[in-house]
Amino acid sequence: MRFASRVTTPRGKLPGRESTRVPTTPRRSRARCTPLVLALTAVGLGAPAAAVPAPEQDEAQCESGVFCAWPEHQYGGSPHSADLRTTNMEECVPLSDGLEAHSFVNRLNRPVTVYQDAHCGTRGDFSTYPEGSFVPRSPFVVRAFKIWTH
Repeated sequence: MRFASRVTTPRGKLPGRESTRVPTTPRRSRARCTPLVLALTAVGLGAPAAAVPAPEQDEAQCESGVFCAWPEHQYGGSPHSADLRTTNMEECVPLSDGLEAHSFVNRLNRPVTVYQDAHCGTRGDFSTYPEGSFVPRSPFVVRAFKIWTH
């Protein structure tokens, strides 16, 4: 059996390859760093932060076949709701009474586009969500929406 020896250049590179040397920290500074890391880790593990449970999709309280929007994150406040009986498809629908929604649910069987602009202008943010979308924290304030045919 024949063994090949490893040849390196003065710069620590194998011929035709990138550097094979791994930068190392001198042992002395590693030894000082270890107690500090252990102490910080122990402090971090002391008491867990209070966990706030995320609301379940059922807590959104939006019936099947309805689009619902809430003025607060996590489906808080009094919702605005719309369905196909009260809304024309592909028509801009401003939220009632100047509501600014921060969370919404699309339980319609059609996609819905939500708009930052109250007149569905595309200069502000807008985004389309498929059926069954639960959005507890909207990426922008929603002021209007459109229901699409598919």
